[in-house]
Amino acid sequence: MGRHVVEVSADSSAPPEAVWEVITDIARWKDWGPFSNTYLGRVGDPPNGMGAIRVYLVGPFRTEEEVVGFDVPGHFAYRVLSGFPARDYRADVILSLRPGGGTSVRWRAEFDGKPRGTGWLLRIALIPFLGYLARKTGAVAGSTG
Repeated sequence: MGRHVVEVSADSSAPPEAVWEVITDIARWKDWGPFSNTYLGRVGDPPNGMGAIRVYLVGPFRTEEEVVGFDVPGHFAYRVLSGFPARDYRADVILSLRPGGGTSVRWRAEFDGKPRGTGWLLRIALIPFLGYLARKTGAVAGSTG
């Protein structure tokens, strides 16, 4: 069985810098997303950057991820450390300036199922969830920028 890949995209009227601020500031995600709490478990360099541990809770479920790519304002990447039904999960978020203004948000995740054989099920769930995150981060950036 091969690795599973989910790739979604959305457009925002906000500039890449504004979308970047929303995507990288995990502490504010609880204000607009389906999360009961979000915070930094470890500060990176800069605080939301390389090496940061991001923590989010959805109901009783707690997930930790580590920032592994931080190229302002175009590429953000993270890998899941715990609390998620996947092995070797890594996501890359690419922000690019759209012709005429605004931002194209591309969110790509790659992973193996955990337990084996369940990756297809997670893939089905991640398509709408990552699509929501791509659209919502752009919308939040557009409403504050």
